[in-house]
Amino acid sequence: MLGGAGGSARPDPRQLLRALLPPGFPPDADPETYRLAEVNRLLRRAAYFPLFSIPDPGSPNRPIPLSPLLPQALVAVEVHEQLHRFAIAPRPPGRRGRITASNDVGEAAAAVHIRWTPMADDFEAGPGRVPPPTLLNPFRSQRFTMLDGELRFGDRARSGFHGFLQRLGPRCRYVTVWLAPEQPAAICLGITGSGRLSVNAMHTVPELRKRGAARAALHALAAHALEDGCPELILLVESENTAARPASSKSGDSDAGNAS
Repeated sequence: MLGGAGGSARPDPRQLLRALLPPGFPPDADPETYRLAEVNRLLRRAAYFPLFSIPDPGSPNRPIPLSPLLPQALVAVEVHEQLHRFAIAPRPPGRRGRITASNDVGEAAAAVHIRWTPMADDFEAGPGRVPPPTLLNPFRSQRFTMLDGELRFGDRARSGFHGFLQRLGPRCRYVTVWLAPEQPAAICLGITGSGRLSVNAMHTVPELRKRGAARAALHALAAHALEDGCPELILLVESENTAARPASSKSGDSDAGNAS
């Protein structure tokens, strides 16, 4: 759906999807069907592991300076950490309405290695792409990429996988709606790009729904969008998520098609 930060014209849902695609996406490909069989196969093979990462005492992190003569001018960090089994047990809200949880960290189950690397704001990150040396600046928000990612489990076969990650950094906008001090009601994440701000994640505390928290979060993101020079706010709602439609329609959104 398209937020009402700009005009009320009904947009083309395919154009909205294309605006969210990475720069290297084939221009003539249909984003709804491109390599669909491969995507479905990968999703069916996906696995999720609740793990907690801590420094590996046997392999400390190694800062990489621009030059041995300038040890404080860092351009990367070789990160070595242990991944421990991790369990989260949520508790129901107490008398003050606060949501709490217990976190249990178990034995080490895997090890991870990455090359944490800052990169320029205009660099297009991707697997196998190494950015030019960029100095770490602790006084400003920076984009970064994680190169040479490798995770190995502690089984006999030392099974694992290689990975890649980049940070969106300054493009992210976060909103928290508070019903009362120490009582958050809703959170929201937006990402700017191509003259639009897309709502990529949103959650309202179930017990506090239908009190206007989601609508307030969307209005706050719309204000961010205007400040960033983005005249449009995009919110994709799954077709079966009927509970989210009233909040978006009351915020002035126009229906641009459903996300399946």
